This record gives sequence, structure tokens and C-alpha cells, in this order.
Amino acid sequence: MKKISRFIPWFIIIPGILLRVREYLSNRSLWVDEALLVNNIIDRNFLELLKPLSIDQHAPVGFLFVERFIFLLFGNSSEYVFRIFPLVCGIVSLFLFKKLAERIFPKVYAYLALAIFAFSDLQIRYSTELKQYSSEVLVQLSLYLLVTKFSLEKLMVKKWWFILAIGSLTLVFSHTAILTLTAFSILTLIQFVRVKNWKKILPQVLIFTVWIIVFAFLYLKDAVSAYTDKAFVNAWPYFNLIPVSFDQVLANIGGFYSIIFDLLGNFSALIGIILFFIGSALWFKKERVLCLLFLLPLILGLIASGLQKYPYVTRVFLYTTPAIILSIIFAAEWLVGKIKGRRKIIVYSVLAISLLIGSSNLASTHLFNPRQIEEFKPALEYYLANREPEDFLYVYYAAESPMKYYAQRYNLNPGEYIIGKMSRNNWIKYISEINSLSSKKRVWFLFYHVIINRMTPNGPIGEEEYILNHLNKLGRLESKLQLTGASIYLYSF
Repeated sequence: MKKISRFIPWFIIIPGILLRVREYLSNRSLWVDEALLVNNIIDRNFLELLKPLSIDQHAPVGFLFVERFIFLLFGNSSEYVFRIFPLVCGIVSLFLFKKLAERIFPKVYAYLALAIFAFSDLQIRYSTELKQYSSEVLVQLSLYLLVTKFSLEKLMVKKWWFILAIGSLTLVFSHTAILTLTAFSILTLIQFVRVKNWKKILPQVLIFTVWIIVFAFLYLKDAVSAYTDKAFVNAWPYFNLIPVSFDQVLANIGGFYSIIFDLLGNFSALIGIILFFIGSALWFKKERVLCLLFLLPLILGLIASGLQKYPYVTRVFLYTTPAIILSIIFAAEWLVGKIKGRRKIIVYSVLAISLLIGSSNLASTHLFNPRQIEEFKPALEYYLANREPEDFLYVYYAAESPMKYYAQRYNLNPGEYIIGKMSRNNWIKYISEINSLSSKKRVWFLFYHVIINRMTPNGPIGEEEYILNHLNKLGRLESKLQLTGASIYLYSF
């Protein structure tokens, strides 16, 4: 029986890897955030990547350096090049999470935690996206494994040189590592103050000071640049530290529920959020220090968001998902423990199915129908396959970044197309822009990432629909292709 049980994790890890690799191999188009980031990676050398990135992009220095190095090795041959590092981080995280769960729970509950992590559609998506979120999770898991292998005091005192070096290294690869390192420092200092061990306080303060200096050196200029930009700050939702209205309370609850929903999927989310709060309380009661080591980074993230220094959206809180899963499993273990006899198996099975059904359903759906977000690439390929020598291409302003990336891939010269100008506050300018193209015989119009709507007597209308309405009066529609997040139309005049 023991020999068989050793293979059980592989029946979870291998499908988890296959789901991630399948999503990676689908090779979907870069969506707008990926396109914005990839252009920074391609256009800048290593030293320039230390400076604040353009167009409101932010990523850890280590992540950018790895991506730049891979680009120099393989060139701009495909999206695979830029997504391989997040994929590797996502796969390695499976093994680290397995080890972490086995240290905290009996195997039957460790396997349930691992299954939630492995089959979470949220984890799968960000393991195959050119963003730093999967590497953030990897760094968090690495720090959690350290603190569960050594006691906090041993790690921070007897192995101070080790944690100082490792902590500094994690800051190179993770924005959120500073929250976990802060949690380590706070809890260590509290322990020393409680026992009045004043001699050990100063070294801990010095260690934390070094981490703050490293973090400030790497990211302070970037943070100041971002959070002094009112447009950037106002573009994001934030946690309300002191809610002054019922709406703000609902916004706080809704934001956290969204994280659980994205992690577990529909149906499972409501059960998950209830179990999270029960499990957190039980964990705190049973192992106060360990519980705070895992959950304090989440609390610090919410505080930073309340100070409007950290957006309150799922993807930037992805680093908290391992701790959230562990809290949920604490509650599941407690509930099953209250049951006697054979009914334990039934209750465990019901809980397992309830927690896995939502996200596993999404993951299996994307196994056969790969995820699409903003499919710019097939729209551009449709144009390239069907254009005639005198055709011209108009590119909607929001598509500037993917156009820049894919134009290099497909050897399109700037003279063959025009990037439209953003006129969100004066839509009449779109009409003037379109009219200037009517002298050409045939023009293709490529739309992407259209999110701006305006209310009219007939209901809301988007910029794409507004422009198309004018084109239908001005010319004749010859061909079109509508895709997820992108579309292209050919008009003759």
C-alpha cells in the first residue's frame, strides 16, 4: 500500500504538467499586457531594463533579465520563446507545492491541496503567459519551504547569512517577496521582544534594513514613477482599509471573492471562501507563528492596496494562492476529523469534489478548446493572406504594441500601414481619420482591445461599432474576420 501511495502525487502532477504544456503549445496571440512588456524586453539592453519600463509596465529585474537572455538566444521567432520561463516556473511550482503540502498535512490532505493547485485554471493560465506572476508564486513557495524546514528563529538567527543572501536574491525575481520577508522580520522581532532578548533585535533590524535597501535600489524609482501618475493610480481598484460605506465593504468582499473565484472556479468559490476563513482561524489557533508566516504577506498586500500602492486584482495577488489553498485544507481536515466511521470517506470525497469541480471543469474545457484572449495574430495573418498589392492597413490605436511586435515577425514596413490616433474624448476625430483614407481603393481596418463605450439614445456603442457605422456609409464591406478580442474588415471606396 505504501508503495502505491508514493505514485499518487504523480497522478496529479503529470496531468498538471500536461495541462500547462497544452496551454503553452496552443500558442495564442500575445494579449495587450504581454505585447507591452515584450516590446520593452526586445527594445532595451540589460542596463536599460533597470530603468522604469515604458507604457505602465512593471516586472521584477530578474524576470526581465531572464526573458532578455532567452530572446538573445532564440530571437523573436515565436511566442514560445517568451513564455517558456513562466512555463518552467509553473511546472517547478507543482513540485515545490507538493513538498510544502506534505510537510504541513497528512498525505491524504496534502494530495487534495496539490490537486487544487495543479488543476487551478488560474495557475495554468499564468504559467503560460509572458508576465511575472508564475515566478512570483515560485519565489513564495521557495520561501515557505525554507521557513518550514527550519524554525523561524534558527533561520533568522543561526542562519542569518543564508536568509540574508536568499532574501536579497528573491527580491531580484519578485516584487512580492518583500512582503514575505517583512512578515519574517516582524514575527522574529515579536518573538524576541516577548522574551526580552534585546541583543538579537539589532541584527534582525539590520537584516531587514538590507532587504529594504535592495528592494529600494531595484524598484523605488519604478514605484515612484508609477504611483505619482494619477492616470495609472486611478486605473486600478484598491482595498478599502477603513470602509466608510456599505458599498466599500461589498467592494472589499467582492475583490477577495474574485481571487477565490478565479482560483477555484464557479461553484467551488463559495465553499472555498467559507473554508478559507474557518481554516485560517483553526490554523492560527493551532500554529500561530506558522499561520502568520503564510497569511501575513496577504494582509500586508491588502494594506499596501489600501494605501493605493498595490492594485486589488487577482493576478497581482496570485502570490497568496498557495497560502489560501493551505488555509482551505486546514478547514477540510478539521471538518472530516469531526466525522466518525466510514462517513469520513464520504465527507472527504464530497469536499474534494466540491473544491475541485469548478476549476477542473475550466481546465478540462481549455484542454480541448484552448484559451483565447486577444487574437491579434490570426487577424493580421488573414490580412497578409488576402491583401492585394495596392491595399492599405489601418490599425486601431490600442493595437499599437502588438502591431509593433508582429510587424517585425512578418516583415511589415511602417509605410504599409497606419496606427490610428486615440480620440476617446472626441470621436469625431475618428471620422476625420477615416475620411482621409477614402481616397485609397481598398483599406483593411484592424481592431483590437476595444474597451471604450459611449451611451447613446439607442444604448451603449463602442468605438469599433462607431467607426464601422461610418465606414458602411462611406464604402462597401468586402470581407471580414471576427475573433476573440480582435477583428479585421476590408472596405472598398
